[in-house]
Amino acid sequence: MYLIMYDIVSNSKRTRFANILIEFGYERLQKSVFVGIENPKKFDAISLQLQKTTIEDSIIMLNISKTNFKNLKKYGTFSVDMEYLCNEKRSMII
Repeated sequence: MYLIMYDIVSNSKRTRFANILIEFGYERLQKSVFVGIENPKKFDAISLQLQKTTIEDSIIMLNISKTNFKNLKKYGTFSVDMEYLCNEKRSMII
């Protein structure tokens, strides 16, 4: 699994990057944090987009195990189904 976190200055670039992540099956955890199952094709396509970042942007991609992801400590409002995101069930319940 990959956690992708970003701080992109340009509104249009930030929106475009978020839409690309969604198109590749990543799910939004927070406004600038996405998670997705590791897939080399997705990673290559996303990496191409990462090369278009500018000096004032920052993007972090963190490879994380499903076990560690499911054990994340969550505080406040967090309505994401961890088992669904780990591809362990077929539908998401919110």
